[in-house]
Order: sequence, then structure tokens, then C-alpha cells
Amino acid sequence: MPDITPDIPIDISGNTASIATDYLFVNGVSAPAAHAQIVKMMWGTSGEAYRVSQSTPLPVNIYSTNPSTTLGISGSVSGSVTVSNTGIGGSFVYVKGSTGYQLPITGNIQGITNGVPVGITGTVSIRQPIVVGGAGSAGITVQPVAITGGRYLSSVNDTVSVTGSVSISGGRYLNSVTDTVSVLGSDLGGKVLTKLYDSSGTTLNSTANALNVYLTNAGFTATINVGASTAVYNYNNLPLVVAGSTSGGAIIVKGENANAIEVTATTPLDVDVTNEVSIDDTAIVNALTLETNPLIGKLTTINTNTAVLSAIKTDITNGNLRAKISEITRPKTVSSGSKNITPSTTQVATNVPLLVGVTIKASSANTDIIYIGGANLLTNSTDGYPLEAGESLYIECSNVNSLYARSVTGTQTLSYIGS
Repeated sequence: MPDITPDIPIDISGNTASIATDYLFVNGVSAPAAHAQIVKMMWGTSGEAYRVSQSTPLPVNIYSTNPSTTLGISGSVSGSVTVSNTGIGGSFVYVKGSTGYQLPITGNIQGITNGVPVGITGTVSIRQPIVVGGAGSAGITVQPVAITGGRYLSSVNDTVSVTGSVSISGGRYLNSVTDTVSVLGSDLGGKVLTKLYDSSGTTLNSTANALNVYLTNAGFTATINVGASTAVYNYNNLPLVVAGSTSGGAIIVKGENANAIEVTATTPLDVDVTNEVSIDDTAIVNALTLETNPLIGKLTTINTNTAVLSAIKTDITNGNLRAKISEITRPKTVSSGSKNITPSTTQVATNVPLLVGVTIKASSANTDIIYIGGANLLTNSTDGYPLEAGESLYIECSNVNSLYARSVTGTQTLSYIGS
């Protein structure tokens, strides 16, 4: 069975001594375990010996193959190295790179508690971020950078002015959790003035070049007021077809000549005259009385084809007459104007005859409602149709002087155009 005790006894003529060893595995395998002797290093010249310790470290000289040449060191050096100046008080420790270049330093530059600031002369080039104050990484506390003879800057009492170009490299990215960025407007307040431009670079405004907005899956509710009188126009002088609804009331059609409808026919109409007719025109009398006039010969034919007139009379009396309007004579003149309307009821115009009707419109610059109505608006100030700013209304009438208007407050503008 192998001996696994730490020391090995040695026979020295009746006395016993031990050699310090470690019983350890070889290459991590327990089977060929063995003793390894523990040895302390000493150094010194002949006749003296110093144990290697912190106070008497092992002196080492490093030489190249040429003893007069300094041995270069390559690779990386890690760990902590204490550098101190042991010369006359007030001297600085100069640290340089090869051929006079600055020695690059990475990591954190820290102070020591109750220590003396490190003096730096000459040009200092900083290539990496500098951590000033706060806690360092891996549990290392970073001491503040002190300025000899000065004090710490305060955001309440101090300001720092920077002129020229400032270049910032390194540092860290802003964090949305811990960092905030304030943006002030031109008034140093919270409102930032912004201009919007279209694709051509033109500034958007509220008049000629407005912002186009698309509504997606969004509806809106509108209240629309439709006047009692509605204008109907035919396009390109085509006949206007008017039809009533099933079981609805009859459609009343009036003409322009005292409400009489002008009727034309492509074939002669049979006419039955039951009342007396007085004719004073000499030409007509002669045409009716002279047997040589062709009219007398035609009367016989007319007398034999009047049976249909009775049916026409019945249809007219019962309101069942159907008429086809082939042509409407349009007015040849257009009248227009404007008037300032006040809370005192007044006529829209003194005398402007019409054949069709008139369109009236409240100015978009108005600041209050205008009431439109007939003469009854003179006695009842609210008995009218309200027109808000920018609204218009079409009314069928024979003269603009039949229209009266008043404003709720102030002086408002009303325009009209008719024919």
C-alpha cells in the first residue's frame, strides 16, 4: 500500500527527520500519485543566503544574446504595477512610449483617497472614453477627477461656453430608461415650431396649399340642411323628364306666362269652343266670313273632328293631363348684386325681375347667421330660413324684392344672382 502522508521520514543514525512534500496526482490521474518535495528558494553570494520574500525579492537580470542591448518584451502584460517617484520632492514621473511617442493608456484613470493629484505637462491625447466620478466596473470605485485650487462645477451656479467645433468620440449610447433629452422651441419653452412641406418643397398652409389627409376606416357624421325650394336643371338643353312617385300626389307644372304652359304640336289639334268669341280684327273677320277664303272650307273639316276635345276637357278637369315639354325658353339676362344686412329687417333688392329664380349666398367672412324670408320677417324676426357663413340657397320667385333678410348680430354680407 503506498504511503500517502505529507512527509517522508529519513533515518539519520538513530534520530528521525522529515522532508516536506505534497502528495499529489500526476496529470490529474489518481492512480500514479506520488510525493513532490517542497523547496524554498534562497539567493546570495558565497557564504550568505537570503530567503526569497517581499523584503528580499529574487534579483533577476534579463539579457539578450548581446549583453549591451536592452532585451525587448513582446506580448501582453497583465496585473497591477505600482509606479512611484523616489527622487527629490516635487519631481514628476515621466512615462513615454517608444521613440518619444505618448504611452497609450486604456481603462480607468483613478485617484487615491487623500492622495496627491498627478501632474501632467505637454500635450495629452485621449483616445478612449474617460469615466469621471461614480462607480467603476467590476466593483471598482472610480474617484472624482480633482482640479487643484478649484472646485466642482455646479449645474445650478456655473455655465460652460464652448466655441469652435467640438468632436466627441467614444462615450456611450443614450439609454431610453435612464437618459432624457430636452428639446426647446424658439421661445425657450416646450413648444417646438415646425414647418411642413409637400413633395415639391412648397410650404403647406391653410389656403392654397393645404395638407392632404387620408381617412382609413374612419367615418364622420354630417348635418345637412336642405331648403324647401330646390332647383333642377337640365343638362346641355336636353328635355327634362319629370315623373311622380307611385300613389303620390300630382306634379304641378306651371309656365312662365302667368303660369300658363306653352304647348306646341306637330299635328293640328282639335279644339272645341263653347263660349262666344268676339273678333274685331278686319283680316280675321274677312277670313271667317268670306266664302272665298280657305278658312271657311277648313271649318267643316274641323267641325267633324272635335270628338276628342271632350276627353281632353275631362282630363284637364280631373288633373290627369300629361304634357311633353319639348322646349323651354331661357331668360336672356342675368341679374346679380350684394347687400349689407343688419339686425333690422330689409329687402334684399328694390326691383330685380326674374323669370326662373335666384340664388342667394352668405359671405364666408360673415360672423353670424342671416335669416331669409318673405315680408312676414318684418313682424317676426325669427320667421325665416337661417344661412350660416358660406351657405347658399336657391329660391324660385318673380322678383328679388319679394325677399327680406336680417342678421342676428352685426353687419353681414349677402350676395345674389338670378335670371
